Amino acid sequence: MYQLKIDTSNFQQYLEEIPDAKKVYAFSVKSIEYSAAYNAGMVPRVGLLIKEEVLKGLFFYTEEDNVMTFFNSPIKIFWKEDLGADDQFELYQVLLSFFEKKLENKEITKLSLFFDTSLFSGLQKLPFKMNSYYESFINLSCSYEIIRKGMRRSFRSLINWGNREMKFVRIDLNNCNYEAFDSFREFHIQVSGKETRSKQTWDLQFEMIKQGNAFLELGYLENKLVAGVLILVGQSEAFYGVAVNDRGLMFDKKPIGHAIMVKAIMHAKELGLKTFNLGKTGLEFANEKEEAIAKFKRGLSSEVRIQNFFEVSLESS
Repeated sequence: MYQLKIDTSNFQQYLEEIPDAKKVYAFSVKSIEYSAAYNAGMVPRVGLLIKEEVLKGLFFYTEEDNVMTFFNSPIKIFWKEDLGADDQFELYQVLLSFFEKKLENKEITKLSLFFDTSLFSGLQKLPFKMNSYYESFINLSCSYEIIRKGMRRSFRSLINWGNREMKFVRIDLNNCNYEAFDSFREFHIQVSGKETRSKQTWDLQFEMIKQGNAFLELGYLENKLVAGVLILVGQSEAFYGVAVNDRGLMFDKKPIGHAIMVKAIMHAKELGLKTFNLGKTGLEFANEKEEAIAKFKRGLSSEVRIQNFFEVSLESS
């Protein structure tokens, strides 16, 4: 018997059964709790795809304002590695029925999914549009030398300046210095000019550090904190999470953000991770600041991958 069950708890238990989901930083329990705290009101749910009471696949999702996503990102389906083709076909039919009923009953009017051949085939009869975005990433299986060669040439002198002029401190599970971490939070508020998110979200990120799901690099110039970057960690991939730089020094053309990123990238390699995801670097930007950040990210890597997703929407039908 094939079925889909919904749960709002016990995420860790299900993640242990579907290892592929654990590889992605966004699906650690603390990361899910962080996203729920950051997106106040969104309740994370897990859809469990089951055959005869045995878990075979899962997906995480949220619903807000009749829109189904995973905290405003496309939904991704994860399967057990030993899942047979017949079982996968049957479970896809269960999954498609779930989405179709949600749409038919107007429980949702919009659905966003990472591109999946079977899902797309089943849902393309509904109004949809295709989307994509670029992510820059670094293959951490390469040697340190090749990783450096993949960076923009003009960055080399800027990285050398940072290594020469700045001092760096790492906050990780071996050095859980809350005062140093909290100085990063206060620095973020100072640079932003306001408190952009709750103290709870910061505390959850510190818990992620304590559990090995994140680490923080701090950069000091003349004993003053001037740069910091928080990196989120899955089982195989690191993700560029939060970066803050002193805007006055940046205006003065001081390259305070370059060397610290290289420190983070090389530490991710030391941790045995396979890739370093720098996040979205195109195609569209909300403003000039986003475009400048994307250009900086692209300068750290010569590799790009395209993430395709599609949106089913009844709003205009």
